[in-house]
Amino acid sequence: MLRSKAGGRNHHSGTPGLSVHLHWPCRRSPGPGKCAELLNHNTNFHELIVSLCGNSFIQNFHDINRNLIILSRSNELFHRSDADYSSEHRQILEALRSHDGSLAESRMRVHIQNDLDYYLEHVNK
Repeated sequence: MLRSKAGGRNHHSGTPGLSVHLHWPCRRSPGPGKCAELLNHNTNFHELIVSLCGNSFIQNFHDINRNLIILSRSNELFHRSDADYSSEHRQILEALRSHDGSLAESRMRVHIQNDLDYYLEHVNK
């Protein structure tokens, strides 16, 4: 899934950008007016990873489905624990920083599976 761009090379502009969006203070539920800010940082984190992955299929899929992804993500961020979400992002970022593409892919798969489980649970209610 991930090519060497994200896991195997040092991207001076990419990794610091990921770090900025990862470390936005989201340790507790956002107060009024903060959901949009959290969604913005979350979206930027995902878009930076997609832009660095080097996988044209993932990039095209993301571009085509961007609005649906943002709508879904805003619903999920409203209901899901910020700490869980931040922890998953932190684990992905650590794998990318260590240039371990396999570990990054594994952690992204867990993150994606957790998202899928969330959506399936809420769609079936």
